[in-house]
Amino acid sequence: MHTYTLAILEDLIEQYRRTALELPRLPQNPQDILVLRDQIQDALESLADLGTQLKVQRSRIETFDQLVRRHARALLRGVSAASLQAHRGQAGIPPARWWWYLDASVARAQRRRLNRWVRRATVAAAVLFGIWATFTWVLPQPPAYLEHQQEASHLLSQGDWQGAEQEYQAALHLNPEDVTSHLMMGILAQRRGATSTAEGEFARAQELTADPVSFYLQRAGAYLQINELGHAEADAQQAVNLAPGSIEAHFLLGTVFEAQDRIPEALPHLQLVADSQDADPKLAVMARFKLGMLMLRGAGAPLPR
Repeated sequence: MHTYTLAILEDLIEQYRRTALELPRLPQNPQDILVLRDQIQDALESLADLGTQLKVQRSRIETFDQLVRRHARALLRGVSAASLQAHRGQAGIPPARWWWYLDASVARAQRRRLNRWVRRATVAAAVLFGIWATFTWVLPQPPAYLEHQQEASHLLSQGDWQGAEQEYQAALHLNPEDVTSHLMMGILAQRRGATSTAEGEFARAQELTADPVSFYLQRAGAYLQINELGHAEADAQQAVNLAPGSIEAHFLLGTVFEAQDRIPEALPHLQLVADSQDADPKLAVMARFKLGMLMLRGAGAPLPR
């Protein structure tokens, strides 16, 4: 086994510093930087076993490690993922030696970025659908009523279910015939196990809705707003069953499937909306946007978790 001294470690760290500071310009043999980092780790472990204090050296190494991680993509242009995988398998390198796993780190970072983008885009599409549904189905209301409903939505986003229920109750006091508030009161009652209250609110909402399809669409949208995807799917599917030609129903069902990462099931519903000559232009634009987003996810393949 190689004998390391503090002077040898300092020399290795200096080589590492020079190489790291040159990145993203690669050395003649990019794999040398990984071998050098192995030598540094061996030296650290050997000296630590002897009781040597290495706090200063570890701090310097971490600084240069951050540069290597930051330029991992550049390193992978010189050291292929396949060669890293082969070397790991042959040498039995543990994950603690992260520099031999740069390919996996880059892949995870890419998945995280794409997942964040997809989640944000899904939320944005749900908000756009909610805005469209509001202007389509809900008549203009007095400002005080709108203030209570907006505050309720804000409280829901904060996880304050009780506060949101109080705001919807205040909205209903001002406008007893508001369908959305009845639906949300029913859903919130359902969440806390008040089944009879929930059924009463849903029944009242259904009485105030022009037709059963509109009722199921609005309730599905309300469930989607609070991420109750199972209930949202059931209501959206019911709307499609009742009105197979409803563009709105297909759009909403496709959106619910997308939110559940059931992409192959979402695609035909969204494609139907995008291709329809009768679709509301705003819905058609949103459907095309969502389809483009799904294309980025690998032609409908669910993202790895």
